[in-house]
Amino acid sequence: MADFWTGLYTGIVIGAVIVAAVIWGRRIRVVTPGGRSLAKQRAKLSATRLKNHDAVIAYVREHGSITNDIVERLVGVSDATATRYLDDLEAEGIVIEQGAGRGISYRLVE
Repeated sequence: MADFWTGLYTGIVIGAVIVAAVIWGRRIRVVTPGGRSLAKQRAKLSATRLKNHDAVIAYVREHGSITNDIVERLVGVSDATATRYLDDLEAEGIVIEQGAGRGISYRLVE
């Protein structure tokens, strides 16, 4: 009989913990230091990234090619972010890498 009560008590406790986690999980809103929700910040970052991609594409259309350094100055990002943007555009088949080493530049795919 003691095993029955122990099992029942354990089941009730586990059930209560699961219910509490589900209820509290829906109320949790992740907020960034700026006060914006994480979802809104991610949407903003995506919009910024798209805007920057468009700026890079427009530059390449006008000038024929672009380098990582130009991307950094054009959209005001770090070296790593500029590389990521160019990698994104290359993966999408919009630009192609030409040259090697420090002379790498990117041009539009024909």
